[in-house]
Amino acid sequence: MPCKFHRERPWPFENLGPGCQFEGETDFFGFADKSWCRFHLPMEDDEGNRSEKADWGENEVTRFNASVLAFIDEARGDKKTADLTGVAFPVNVSFAGFTKDKPFPRVCFIKAAFSGGANFGEAAFSGAADFSEAAFSRGANFGEAAFSGAADFSEAAFSGNANFGKAAFSRAANFVKGAFSGNAYFREAAFSGNAYFCEAAFSRGANFGEAAFSRAANFDEAAFSGNAYFSKAAFSRAANFGEATFSGNANFREAAFSSDAYFSGAADFSGGADEEAPSRKFRIADFADVVFKGRADFFNRRFLDTARFTKTIFHVAPEFHNAELRQDTDFTGATFEDTSKEHAARAYRTLKLAMGNIGARNEEAMFYALEQKSLRDSMDKSLRNLMSNKGFVWLLTLLYERTADYGRSVVLPLGWLVGVTVVFWFCYALAAAAPGAAFDFAMAQLFRPFSVWIPLKAAGAPEAAVFATPPLLLKFLATLQSVISLGLLTLFILAVRRRFRLN
Repeated sequence: MPCKFHRERPWPFENLGPGCQFEGETDFFGFADKSWCRFHLPMEDDEGNRSEKADWGENEVTRFNASVLAFIDEARGDKKTADLTGVAFPVNVSFAGFTKDKPFPRVCFIKAAFSGGANFGEAAFSGAADFSEAAFSRGANFGEAAFSGAADFSEAAFSGNANFGKAAFSRAANFVKGAFSGNAYFREAAFSGNAYFCEAAFSRGANFGEAAFSRAANFDEAAFSGNAYFSKAAFSRAANFGEATFSGNANFREAAFSSDAYFSGAADFSGGADEEAPSRKFRIADFADVVFKGRADFFNRRFLDTARFTKTIFHVAPEFHNAELRQDTDFTGATFEDTSKEHAARAYRTLKLAMGNIGARNEEAMFYALEQKSLRDSMDKSLRNLMSNKGFVWLLTLLYERTADYGRSVVLPLGWLVGVTVVFWFCYALAAAAPGAAFDFAMAQLFRPFSVWIPLKAAGAPEAAVFATPPLLLKFLATLQSVISLGLLTLFILAVRRRFRLN
């Protein structure tokens, strides 16, 4: 009886047909009420009953693996696809011999089952490689493998550790709905085409440290149950983590985002309903030293523990609308270069309110200043607009920034106060040719504002008489000095109060 294996091959392998591809086989095995060739004979059925393949000895396994390798060699020689769809490998199997000098042809491992370890370390794939729905029961090693064509691991199941460290994907890499039950290691992997990890499930650690994504990286709805490491990863195009969930630490330290980055969605950093569960105690999101050259989108994101944005550089105002930030949120040394985009003022207003809610006064003041700068920079600067009430407000905000950095600086008002006093002293000295008396007159307007309007008895010296009964011009200058000095002193006091107030 022929082998009853049946599986439709998807594009680009649809011409291979749905049946058993091993036409030369003559030995068949009865199992689970079906006839199977030795390649498609399962290890066990759905109820856990073992087939005789599960009890094969070393000789049978060796012959089996040798037949598979010979099948691949023949396909390469004939420049055909090596169709290994549905093959069940009984124990460990190694394909490490298929290096760049002897690469895989186009190969199809759709729904293949690897009962033991699968070693593809340093393997070279000259064409498309399809591992969709493949099941790796033990460790899968693709370290330093080179995929010249598209690599498809959609819905593949990795029950053991999966190693793709330093793997090179020249075209699209598809891991949509992939299930990683063990550790997933993609450190220093190079994705030259689009990388798709949508709805992938990482049950343990996922390491993408120093990985390079030259095109779009899509982790939409991916679930990271363990720690996720993207430290020093480089995202050259859009990076989409929308709806992704991080139950452990999310480490993006020193990652570089050259285009838009999306972390939006109803995402939850929690580790379960139990507040005391250990998994809820490690929910750290680390974006320290990250460079966002495009949009950074954190819509609806919930941060249930530490969120580090220390020394992070945002070229575009980050959006945290409807996000939940906790007290341990750190923006120390962060740089915000965008105050001109249309959405910038709204983005900074949201962060200002968020920082106010958690009592982070310095950060609240920083985002207030950025909001005001954005409102000013985005204002229509036509002459007609500048001559209106909006123009007056624009001027006031500019003066507030220059003299006190929107209430954030204690030093600026004092510096301006010293400078203003020196300027007016110089003006008074020119008017009366008496530097000493001019200095006393300038200090009097500082400590006794508007005293110039109080009549004083003139002393004997001519210059003293000038300052005792000053002409109208000097009165005007002295009044202007008093107004400016009072304003600067007020800004100084407000800055001190803002810095040290409790609520």
